[in-house]
Parts: sequence; structure tokens; C-alpha cells
Amino acid sequence: NSYTPIDLERNSETIADTAAALQRPPQPASATPGAETAAFVGETELRGSRVVRSLVLKPSSTRPADLRRITLVIEADGIETVRVPLGDFFGAGPGLHPYASFMTSVSPGGTLTARWPMPFRESLSIRLLGKGDVQVHGEVVHTPWNWDSQSLYFFAAWRHAHELPSWPPRDWTLIAIQGRGVYVGTLFEIANASKGWWGEGDE
Repeated sequence: NSYTPIDLERNSETIADTAAALQRPPQPASATPGAETAAFVGETELRGSRVVRSLVLKPSSTRPADLRRITLVIEADGIETVRVPLGDFFGAGPGLHPYASFMTSVSPGGTLTARWPMPFRESLSIRLLGKGDVQVHGEVVHTPWNWDSQSLYFFAAWRHAHELPSWPPRDWTLIAIQGRGVYVGTLFEIANASKGWWGEGDE
């Protein structure tokens, strides 16, 4: 059944508390028991059965072209699980748009933070490709992980529809997935080239 205005009114306090929590980053991952922090520049590799609790990256340039050109690549146990432009992975694109949420944050100064749990059984590598003359300083916080049959890798993918016309109206598939897992969401970004449309609609 659909929600009714009465349902919204009855649950208004819970809705407000949930909205506030989703906009408030949790305590630093470094405060988690057993946490270790590794600083790096450009790339790093972790060993052992661990889980990444937070990934913080600070590029020396936050120009839109650099945030789109630099690609974040993560491999867990030899499996490529992430290949996404730097800014887009953190929800900053197109360009740099500061915000704070429970899972990801972007600071006005260009510090990019992700708190997605990324477990791995033996090894995990993080690389920034296509940097050119841009330096990317990073910090990853990780804790022990008991890998078992219920463990899942974290995956993130990216695709770009270039110059997608807005007329005639039609459906556009954001994602098509199958198999065992947990879908945690989509970051949908619009780079609008038309001064006659400001992005409002049912997207």
C-alpha cells in the first residue's frame, strides 16, 4: 500500500531523525577497534583478511577535467571491483560540489571521503590512473575481517551517456544487475549544456 499523509505525520519525528543521520558523517573510522591507518600517494596495497572502513583522497587539483580524467581503480583479491572517475566515485561531479552524507563526503577544499565497507580475503590495491601532473594523497583506514561464505566484495561501476537528447521522452536504464548481493544505490549526475533547461524533472 502507498503511504498516506497520515503516515507521514505519524512518523515525522522518525523521518526527521533519519534524514539528519544520513547527512551527518559517523565517527572517524580510526576510532574502530583494531583500526590501522595507511597514508599513500597515488597507490597502495593492503595485505591480510581486512575491510576498508574509510578511503580519503586529496588531489592537488580539483578542476572538473582532472576529476573526470583521473580514474580510481580498486582490486580485491585480484578482482577489479572499482573503475570510476575520481570525482564521480565520491559524488562530486561534474566538477567539485561540496556536501556531507553518511557514506560519502566532499569538502570545499577538495578532500574526498568514502565510508563504504570494502572487505577482502588476502589483498586489496588502490590505484589512481591518468594523474598526469596531479598529485593524489590518500589515507585508508582498515580493520580485521573474518572472511566467510557470507562475505561480499564492494563493486562500483560508471558509465556516461554523451549528449543524450531529452526529446522524445523515454526510459533510460540506470542499472541492470543479477546474482547474490546488496544494491546500495546510484549516483546520478547531469552535465547540462542547455541554458534553456536547469535540470528539474523526474530524473
